[in-house]
Amino acid sequence: MTRTRGSRTRLGRIVAVAGVLVGVLLGAGPAAADADDDVVPIEARESVVPIELDGAVEPLESQRVEGNKVTIDIKTDVLFAFDSARLTPDARTHLRDLATKLTNVQGTIRVDGHTDSLGPTSYNQNLSQRRAEAVKRELANTLGGGFTIVAAGHGEAQPIAPNTRGGKDNPRGRAKNRRVTITYTNG
Repeated sequence: MTRTRGSRTRLGRIVAVAGVLVGVLLGAGPAAADADDDVVPIEARESVVPIELDGAVEPLESQRVEGNKVTIDIKTDVLFAFDSARLTPDARTHLRDLATKLTNVQGTIRVDGHTDSLGPTSYNQNLSQRRAEAVKRELANTLGGGFTIVAAGHGEAQPIAPNTRGGKDNPRGRAKNRRVTITYTNG
């Protein structure tokens, strides 16, 4: 194999940078690596950028209370695999834990399924209905008799965030719209 002067220079720089990194990791500092003059060590303090967690983290479940009425929104990404209405094992556990909060329910428990706007409207309507029914079945199995639970799918008809912004896809908004809402009244 014939190497040109340029490839030897690049290889030399790669080895020098690797040496600097090994030296830094071992605490020897950049001088221990015999680096070229054009290799600049990186200070960790300059490389670390703080993340504002309040704006970066979306809750997987949220709850609103208005008087005796309680509304719980659960992101469907927590409950179902993509394009599925089959509850995941983690979703079943989550819904069983949630059911322990439903001991003082007065009247009907309402389960509403929602999707984002991707795909045909009729498909989204059907998927949201099947997902609401799956959550209803799991809650009914966990709670036993004595509770009235109704399920309805709304597809993409009731968004809580824009699916698009300025004519472009809005993945964050679509993620908020993919949800199952459980509403009930506490006694």
